[in-house]
Amino acid sequence: MNQLSSYIRSIPDFPKKGIVFRDITTLLKNPEALKNSVDLLHDRYANLKIEKVVCIESRGFILGSALAVSLGAGFVPIRKKGKLPGEVLSEQYSLNTEQMLSKYIEMLSNPENEYCSTTICSQRGGRW
Repeated sequence: MNQLSSYIRSIPDFPKKGIVFRDITTLLKNPEALKNSVDLLHDRYANLKIEKVVCIESRGFILGSALAVSLGAGFVPIRKKGKLPGEVLSEQYSLNTEQMLSKYIEMLSNPENEYCSTTICSQRGGRW
């Protein structure tokens, strides 16, 4: 994992002073680092019978959808309020500013099934 962190660029004071933005585009443009990232996530969750991978926009969509494919699972996007059509579940949380996120109810066909939402996929985690 330390090896992969060398591919993630840290940009201090972005988007505002006091925040260190972790830029994964430097990891994504390297085929070997990207594959190793997905493989590590796959190995962590492969034995859990995950049916849906749930991730927050937008960086989460990239690794989350790749993870879903590797696990043979579906993918459920989480977006800011008002960005998804249809019936949604919402949760309020505080990160750098107050935001409201939503996820599709219809995509979570059986809420008792196992779902995967990782800190790596969702940037900061959450209470989903």
